[in-house]
Amino acid sequence: MMMATAARALYPNPEELYEEWQFVIRQGNEYFEAQEFRIAIARYQQAISLATRLQDNYSDFRMAIMAVIVSYHNLADCYLALEQPNQCLSELLSVHEKMMQLIHSVSHQSEQNQDIAFWGARRTYTALMLHKKEHPQSFQAGHLHQMAELSNQYRKEFLC
Repeated sequence: MMMATAARALYPNPEELYEEWQFVIRQGNEYFEAQEFRIAIARYQQAISLATRLQDNYSDFRMAIMAVIVSYHNLADCYLALEQPNQCLSELLSVHEKMMQLIHSVSHQSEQNQDIAFWGARRTYTALMLHKKEHPQSFQAGHLHQMAELSNQYRKEFLC
């Protein structure tokens, strides 16, 4: 609760928080394109922090969820560029778990927010499956078990 109050004090207007996220993500992209991956990583981590706060305060829930996903996926791309597929996988798993948790936390909210949460989970699940196909060596036994659990959860949530 204290953190949300601090975030509101820093960004009384969620639009300002979104603009700050856009600025930081653009910086990260510029550093990524310049192959300054360590600096890009720092910017994307900052973007994740901003996007997470945005998720709780922004009236456009879809844009907030998109900001979270983009931030994590860009960070994962940095780790791939640094030839660290295990760290990439870790970020992809983290954001997918966040989306799965989001599905449950919005279950009492509007149907629109539920649809957005499902959209986010489908997006992150697809990224995980692509990573698994392109970098199977990054999946260790523990990852495969976690992926099996996520697959089962995915099937329950989306196909039933």
